[in-house]
Amino acid sequence: MTYDPNAPDKTKSPRATVDSIITNFQQLNTIFSNDHEAFTISTGKHKKIEFNNNNTAGTQTGTQSAIYTSGTPPQVKFKNSAVDYFMTGNFTNGTKGHCFLPGGFLLQWDRITGVGNSTPATFSTPFGVIPYAITLNIEGTPNTKTVGYDNKSTTGFNIKTNGTGLTINYMAIGQAP
Repeated sequence: MTYDPNAPDKTKSPRATVDSIITNFQQLNTIFSNDHEAFTISTGKHKKIEFNNNNTAGTQTGTQSAIYTSGTPPQVKFKNSAVDYFMTGNFTNGTKGHCFLPGGFLLQWDRITGVGNSTPATFSTPFGVIPYAITLNIEGTPNTKTVGYDNKSTTGFNIKTNGTGLTINYMAIGQAP
């Protein structure tokens, strides 16, 4: 027995379509329990939510919000009348990479070798605004070496150190584009 979208049939008496109506009610639990808890549990919770990719959230006004997917590979985004930002992101695995974090943040990192007095560092993807924070460390035993930065921008910064040939690791966090 399968769900019949035409039951009850308004051209027939209810008695003539009662079997179709009963079948529809029996099928509802099967249909809804695919992505939701079954009706017998009475929790009203989802088991999962599936999105079609490349959807757009449309226009949200007032207190309306939307959760949708966009991009390749698909990433979950949140949008309301004020913001439109990533909730998830493609994790770039390696010494240089980035990932989007909930709340519209972007985290980036890199390992740069052969760093001297003033070495440029370029982010793998530009930030939406100048990053909030950049942390650096010298790999290995730095002894009396120090590291810092200047000229911070949405696309990178300059690593400043009093040594040569150093390996520097950094992490930067800021607003996603």
